[in-house]
Formats: sequence, structure tokens, C-alpha cells
Amino acid sequence: MELLAELQFAFVCFLVAQNYSSFSHWKKMVQLICYSQSAIVKYPNMFMDFLSDLYFEIMEVQEDLFTDIVTQNNFIYACLKRLFVNIKENETTENRLQGKAERFKKFLHGKFGWEFSEEEDIEDLPVVVSETGDY
Repeated sequence: MELLAELQFAFVCFLVAQNYSSFSHWKKMVQLICYSQSAIVKYPNMFMDFLSDLYFEIMEVQEDLFTDIVTQNNFIYACLKRLFVNIKENETTENRLQGKAERFKKFLHGKFGWEFSEEEDIEDLPVVVSETGDY
């Protein structure tokens, strides 16, 4: 729970004090949690609280806040896509967490139009290089 408290504190410091280093810290923590595949089984309640926290944090900001100006990459979308895949692929994930993740997906679709398809993005697929000699 201390991890989620730190996450919330970093978000508030960014939102209220406009402290960019706090936002950077918040982003790193979101990424850490979303990519922690093995922790989903061990700490399902923390992940449920995490989704609740993100819901309220996302309600406070505009979508473009999550998009990198240079790369046009939406980091929160990428992180949540990974989290949803981790939840779905883990056979021992609690039903409550799966249900909450599905409701959160619907909320994100309604608010931002985000689709979290089951198919991998082309950028995520491995690149196959063959040496044919044809140039």
C-alpha cells in the first residue's frame, strides 16, 4: 500500500505544484506496476486499488497530458495495454480483478475512445529479416 501512497503523492505534487519531476516519477511507477506480471497473482488487491487510483487520476487531467510531444507516444495507453494483457493471460488472476479491469477498459473507451484489442500492434511484433541477396 505504500507504493500506491507514493504513486498518489507524486501525482498530487505534479497536479498541484506543477512539478515535472513528480510527474516523471509517477510515470515510472505506473510503468513498474503495469509491467509487473508476477505481482498480479501475489497482490491482486493492490492492483484493484491501483485501477481505482488511476480512474480518479485520469478524471483530473486531459488525454494529451499522457502523450509525449516528440514521439506522439501515449505512455499510459501502452502501460495499461500491457497490464490488461498480463491480467488476462494469468490464469490464476482473481475474477474480481478481471471484472474491474474490464470495467476500466470500458471507461477508457468511453472517455478517450481507446481500444485494447487482443491483437498485438505491428510495432510489437518481431522483425523477420531474410537474406535473399536481392537488392
